[in-house]
Amino acid sequence: MFEMCGFLENVNKFQDHIKRMQKDGQDLCSLLITPVQRIPRYEILLGELKKYTPSGHKNRQGLENSFKKVQSIAQYVNEAKGKTRA
Repeated sequence: MFEMCGFLENVNKFQDHIKRMQKDGQDLCSLLITPVQRIPRYEILLGELKKYTPSGHKNRQGLENSFKKVQSIAQYVNEAKGKTRA
């Protein structure tokens, strides 16, 4: 019973948040797409950092690994979006 009360309280908080977003001109879809839109920004940022980081720098290898991972995530997201549209 107490677990249900906590759940309902969270649902009410979520509904209140959605109502505030709607007043600000946003909706649930815009909230959900935000993380997906950040992936290309991270890819661009890491690419720029990589471009200006000397090859002998102590953080270069970690930067390259991060860049490759973000690229693979971006590719995965793009492929998944393509599958949902088909």
